[in-house]
Order: sequence, then C-alpha cells, then structure tokens
Amino acid sequence: MRIMTAAKRILPLLQGVRQRGDCRWIGRCPTHDDGTPSLSIRQVDGGILIYCWAGCETAAVLAAIGLGLDDLYDDQSSRFRKPASDRRRRAVRGLLVWRDSALMRTGNALRERDGLIRTINTAVADGVLTGAAALASLAALYRDYSWLEYRFEILRTGTTDDALELWRQSRGNGHAV
Repeated sequence: MRIMTAAKRILPLLQGVRQRGDCRWIGRCPTHDDGTPSLSIRQVDGGILIYCWAGCETAAVLAAIGLGLDDLYDDQSSRFRKPASDRRRRAVRGLLVWRDSALMRTGNALRERDGLIRTINTAVADGVLTGAAALASLAALYRDYSWLEYRFEILRTGTTDDALELWRQSRGNGHAV
C-alpha cells in the first residue's frame, strides 16, 4: 500500500502555492486576507511543518481548509484519526461546497436583475414603457438587491465562519438564493 504524503494531501487545498526549494513551499494563508503569501510549508521526515509569518495558529490554518493537526503527518493510519476531526473535516468541506454553489446562485441572481434593469431603462428611453410602469417594475427588482450584494461579497471574500452564518440564515428566514 502506497502512503500519500501530507504535502500531497494539503498543498492542493491551499491557494497561491509556489515551490521555494527542495521540499519547501510558500502560499497564501487561508486564515487571513493574505495579499502577499505568508504561509511557509516544509516537508520533513514523516510529515510537514506549516508556519504563518503573520502569526496565525497552525490549527486555525488547517481548520480553515477543513483539516486537523493529525493531517500534518504522512502516516494516516487509524491510530492518528479522530472521529470528531473527521466529522468536522466533512462538515467544513460540505460548507465550502455549499458556499461555492450559493456564490454562483447569488451572482446569477444579481446578473439577472441587472439585465432586467438595463432592459427596463432601454424600454423607457425608447418610449416603449412609461415612467410609472418602469418604477413599479424597478421597485420589485431592487427589493432585497442590497441583501444580495451583501451576501455575494460575504460569500466571495468572507471567512468560513461568515459562510456558516449565511448558511444558518438561509435555513431560517426564507432567503432562497
């Protein structure tokens, strides 16, 4: 049986990863807004070391990508696995899939509304639609528009905790998008 190394499991989950030498990489930290890569990754005997130069805790960095400290080791035998960390990992991965889907749906809803607004403006400019009829149509299109923009921005740039809060809200208040 061939064992997959920790580096092969973890590096694809990180963004902006570049090799910095033999068994060394640098990438963007998923825990904070990382414009300049500050996450140092190094392959060592039996696993990898991760260090964020901005000061993020290693456990927080791993949790942001749905992993635990036990994932730093090459040996992924059952003696290292914890059922609670497996459940959390699956939950985080599920939340990230939901976030990507919700981001796409929200972006599509905004684009669709923007297209309809442009169509109404063109119809008014061409004299096909009266100002009063346009206002009634626009009022319906702008209802919840700022909420959609807010949601889109949180899904696009927010943390996993922000996405979890939006997921909870989507289950409780009827906002389907």
